[in-house]
Amino acid sequence: LIKDWTGVKCTTSAISSSSKNSNVSSGNNHTTIGNNTAWYNWVLEREHYTSWQPFMDSLERQGISVGLYVTPYLEEIPMHLRSGRRYLFGEAKDDYFVKKMMKVKKKKNDATSGKKSKSKSKGGNDSISTERTTVATTTMYNHSKRTKCGMLDPTNHNAASWFKQVVKEEVLEYASASFWLADTSMGGPPMDGVFSCSSLNGNRDAPASASAGGLSFHNSYAEQWAKVNRDAIKEAGRDGDGFFIVNSAYGSTSKHAGCTSLGDHVANFHHDNGNILGSILNGIVNGGFSGLTHGHCAVNFAVPRQLSNAIGNSIDSKSREMICRWFEMTAFTTLFRTHDGDCGVNDNTIHNVSKGSGSSNSGGSNNMMSAYEDEVILKQLTKWSNVYVALSEYRLQLLNEASFKGYPVVRHPILHFPKDENFNGGGSNATKKKRGGSGGGDNGVPSSSASAFMLGDLVYVVPILKSGVVKSRVYLPEGGWIHLWTGEQVAGPHNIGKTIEVQAPLGEPPIFIRDVDMMHQFVALLKQKRVISRRTKKTTGRSSSSLFSSFRRRK
Repeated sequence: LIKDWTGVKCTTSAISSSSKNSNVSSGNNHTTIGNNTAWYNWVLEREHYTSWQPFMDSLERQGISVGLYVTPYLEEIPMHLRSGRRYLFGEAKDDYFVKKMMKVKKKKNDATSGKKSKSKSKGGNDSISTERTTVATTTMYNHSKRTKCGMLDPTNHNAASWFKQVVKEEVLEYASASFWLADTSMGGPPMDGVFSCSSLNGNRDAPASASAGGLSFHNSYAEQWAKVNRDAIKEAGRDGDGFFIVNSAYGSTSKHAGCTSLGDHVANFHHDNGNILGSILNGIVNGGFSGLTHGHCAVNFAVPRQLSNAIGNSIDSKSREMICRWFEMTAFTTLFRTHDGDCGVNDNTIHNVSKGSGSSNSGGSNNMMSAYEDEVILKQLTKWSNVYVALSEYRLQLLNEASFKGYPVVRHPILHFPKDENFNGGGSNATKKKRGGSGGGDNGVPSSSASAFMLGDLVYVVPILKSGVVKSRVYLPEGGWIHLWTGEQVAGPHNIGKTIEVQAPLGEPPIFIRDVDMMHQFVALLKQKRVISRRTKKTTGRSSSSLFSSFRRRK
């Protein structure tokens, strides 16, 4: 795959592996042992990856970093498979896992305390039976797994210290990874139990609610888990050189986590009319208001096999359209990352990210197929990876603002136009419809401005979230704006807010930029990469897309 990407000039800066269901994992730190079985044992398999370091060296020469996959779950491996590998479940002490407190009633003959009741003994003598209620703890195991699977207690100082050492030794040192997905997708601690977590065992940062459990600990678990991963990076001296991605957050998670992910949804336009991409965008934007300044979502390349075309087993047009529209949106977020979900091109799949991180899952369900074999999608991946890279200098400024000022990279327009009724919810419905802020458009042209977002304060993006759209009515907020694809100034400096209609074929969503040097540099890079060219308004204003006309399956 890396050769394929290089051949089409698709910019790749990192790959990550998170294979869960394969005999041969792809650079992964799961323990994978026969029969498509992946065990939650976060170490690199020494006996299998005998050429791991030469592989890492070759990637480093190409400027490509590697990421792995870690969760707080540790699984019991069958006895006959433990030889020759580091066994984390066995290393972990019993009190390293989340526990559940249980009330146990005990009876004891005692005349001085407890709840007394008289009874006759066998000898006919009266005796006093005392009933005492004591509290016992038992380790919580995830019984959805085939064996015992404990969940790390990050509020236990000893458990956290041990796991940080595992991350430093296995992920950062031996595997030489630069980043990892710190996943909690199996869910946090169950909310129907009371947990005994050692919040007083040397961990001053543990929340007071940790010993209480229930909903409070379920929520705070995400921030404690993020802290463990962050501290591992600091203690390894990799601060500024390594990062991790979390897919759950709460409270002070943003203090510890480098990036937040909205997951990797399997979606297509067959049964969706903008809800999936819209919910992803809402999560990124709303997260920005909550201090999660580095939000993004991986583009999932998994396509249900039942939706593929009968001839050639190729990707169907609506799934292809969804993935391409997904590219158009995520190229203007913090990370441009792909994920193949529950499928794989083969048993040794590594997937890509452009100047961010890539992700992969090897092997997988026979019900899913991967869009990585689709020439059209590969072409669009190349295009939007180049768009993402062209914004690198500008994005670096936004990342600095996020670090020092707390500004999100992806912003709701209300942050820059707080008095605009199209964004602050004020004004009458008639005014909103006139400006294109909500509702449908005239002449059957949909208005997409309700989904508009900004990358910093210089780029205004109106992603297309529905199938079959070739033009759209767009509301432009105050100030001058230039249409990215035509170079036409569609709003002058004295603009106080206007609605225009623009072409929006696949590959050219409504994107507008400010007339400043930083954006001129951005456009120059896109022209250099031949992403855009000097076109007349006539050529750009086509009413349909020819993107799919020359589709041919990759052999």
